[in-house]
Amino acid sequence: MIFSDTWTNALLLIHLASCLFMTGVIWYVQIVVYPQLRNVPEDFFPGYYSTHTLRTGFIVGPPMLVELVSGSALLLIYSTRSASGISPFLIAFLPLLLIWLSTLFLQIPLHAKLEKQRDACVIEKLIKGNWIRTILWSFRSLWLLYLLFPILKPF
Repeated sequence: MIFSDTWTNALLLIHLASCLFMTGVIWYVQIVVYPQLRNVPEDFFPGYYSTHTLRTGFIVGPPMLVELVSGSALLLIYSTRSASGISPFLIAFLPLLLIWLSTLFLQIPLHAKLEKQRDACVIEKLIKGNWIRTILWSFRSLWLLYLLFPILKPF
C-alpha cells in the first residue's frame, strides 16, 4: 500500500493519533480508574462518580468521534485499494465498530447504574467488560502502526 496524497496522509496521522491517544486512556482507565472505584466510600460515591463521568466525557468524547469519522473516511478511501480484496482499513475498522458497540451496550448501561448508586457487582462488571475495549484498542494501535510505518519512517 502506497500513501502518496498529502491530505490522505494527514487523515491517516489524525486517525493514528486519536487511536493511540484512546489506547493510552483506556489502559489508564483499565488499570487505575475503574479499579479505584472499589475504594470510593459509599457516601462520597455519587458526587465523585458524577464528576468523574462528566470530566471523562470531555476527555474521551472528541478523540473517539475523530477516530470514528477518520476511520470511516479511510475505510471509504481504501475500500477498493487492496490486492487481496480485503481492505486493511476494514481490519482496522471492525474492532473500532466493536469498541463502539461495547461502549454503547455494555459500558454505558453499567455507568448509568453506577450514576444511581454504588454497586460492587456493577463495578466488577465494568472492569471485566472494559477488557474488550482495552484489547481492541491495543490491537488497533499495533495494526495502524504496522500499516502506517511507510509514512512514519521518515520521522
